[in-house]
Amino acid sequence: MNLWTGYHVILPKNINSVEGLSEYKKKSLDQINQSLELYDFCHFFEKVESTAKEGDIFVVQVVQGKYIYGKVISTNTELFDDYNKLQSEYVVVLYRDVSDSPSLPDYSLDLDNLLLKPFLQTRYFFNSGYAKIITNIPLTKEEKEMDIGFEIGCKFFDMQGNVLKEKPKYKGVLRIEGLGIAYDVARILTIDDTVIGEEFIVPVRKKLPTIRINKEQEINDYIESMIENIKHVQKELGSYNKAVRKAIPVLSKAFYSFLNKVENQKNEEKYLELVEELVESINQINDYTDHCLVETDEREVICAFIDTASKNHGYNFGYDITEHKRKW
Repeated sequence: MNLWTGYHVILPKNINSVEGLSEYKKKSLDQINQSLELYDFCHFFEKVESTAKEGDIFVVQVVQGKYIYGKVISTNTELFDDYNKLQSEYVVVLYRDVSDSPSLPDYSLDLDNLLLKPFLQTRYFFNSGYAKIITNIPLTKEEKEMDIGFEIGCKFFDMQGNVLKEKPKYKGVLRIEGLGIAYDVARILTIDDTVIGEEFIVPVRKKLPTIRINKEQEINDYIESMIENIKHVQKELGSYNKAVRKAIPVLSKAFYSFLNKVENQKNEEKYLELVEELVESINQINDYTDHCLVETDEREVICAFIDTASKNHGYNFGYDITEHKRKW
């Protein structure tokens, strides 16, 4: 069992290993680590185009009607990785403080009561609707002088890229891919049920059926099986809503259209362009369903379909040819 709990979480003092966790929690963590899609446990706000400011207080909705607080500590980072690529726009912290409403708390938020290590994020963190800014409280003296450092190589750097002589009190997280922070939130709230209670623990799913492709099976028959499998998964998850029902026939049409276009395609470069076109179509279809249509199980069968189609045309790429374009 892969029971990795995340390098970014701050474990409570009474939990120093996974041995003391219940078997259900262990299974829940393993599911988050291996197969659970981000959108299975995120509760998004309405998307907005905004630029966060230092001192902005925001909330993240981790359970319907349960919000944890966060704050923007800096919008002026000059941290670069080994490839001289700027890592982020913001330094952000999340607290263990929870509220039943997305409103300003009537007490001070304490840097010594953090849920996760301070982390770098981009504008998408707010524009995606994952985090909602509710007010601005100017940084305190402690926050301005926060002893935070980010490890690059064997050295720690402050937010302006200066080398620190000693290890900082707060070790920041240098890189988090997209909204990967949501996985760490899920992990720590599952591990430590004193934050919001056991209601957050990610439900362990029943094992869902997967499609096996055999040599005798025609690719067109496989599409029908794949669509039926997607319907089954959506019904199991309780996500078979109106948007999903409308999207599934469109998804099926996209698969058949792809097969028609590649039927006589002998040029590898052109073939890969058609794969990209299919992937981007699936991106749009998935967006229409608020990212409910394509989750882990669906992604696996779709990628298997594309891989099978490629092999049927004599291509064996040996890598995921969808990864650089897909958003699912």
